[in-house]
Amino acid sequence: MISTVEKFRTTHNRLPEDMSELGMGDDSGFGPFYVKRDSNKYEVFFGLGFDENYVYDSETKEWKYTY
Repeated sequence: MISTVEKFRTTHNRLPEDMSELGMGDDSGFGPFYVKRDSNKYEVFFGLGFDENYVYDSETKEWKYTY
C-alpha cells in the first residue's frame, strides 16, 4: 500500500484523500488502512487486535506498534 500511495503522490502531486482514490476498499476489518494526516503526511496501519495497531508513519518512514 505504501508504494501505491507514493506512486499516486508522484503522479498527482498530492496525497490521495482516502483509500477509494487508490482503488482499494477496507472491507477486511484488519487492513491495511490508509489515513491522510495533512497535505504531506499519512499513515498506513493494520489492526492487530482490540486497540492494537501496526502503523507506518510517512514522516519518519518507520513502523511502530500502538496500544
